[in-house]
Formats: sequence, C-alpha cells, structure tokens
Amino acid sequence: MSTLDEACAAKRKMKSDLADLPEFNGIGITHIHGDYGIKVNLKSPSSRPIPRTIDGVPVTIEIVGSVTAQK
Repeated sequence: MSTLDEACAAKRKMKSDLADLPEFNGIGITHIHGDYGIKVNLKSPSSRPIPRTIDGVPVTIEIVGSVTAQK
C-alpha cells in the first residue's frame, strides 16, 4: 500500500521525469484500487513509455487532450 506521503514524493519525481515530454499535460494524486496513486494526464498518446509504478506507487495514465482556461 502507498501512503499519501509516498504518493506525493512519487508525484514530484514523475513530474520531473515527464517535464520534457510534449504530450504531458498534468499530474495528480488519485486512488487506484483503494491505494494512493499518481494520475498522469496526456494531450495525446505518449511518444515514450511511462512507467506503471514509481517507487512502488501505482500510476494510471489518461489521454485528456489539451486543457485551456475557460472564460
């Protein structure tokens, strides 16, 4: 099981790892099968593999498209 602190640390690491990925759109903490996990949002399918766990914390990936501010 992943604690909230572990998920937060994994989120920081994953965000740094994905910062140069053009498809990267955002990242957050979520629940995955009753456990804390990381959710990676992408504009489109990734041009490189994204790990499904980071430091034992599960990762889920969702294609959300481009995000724009609403007026």
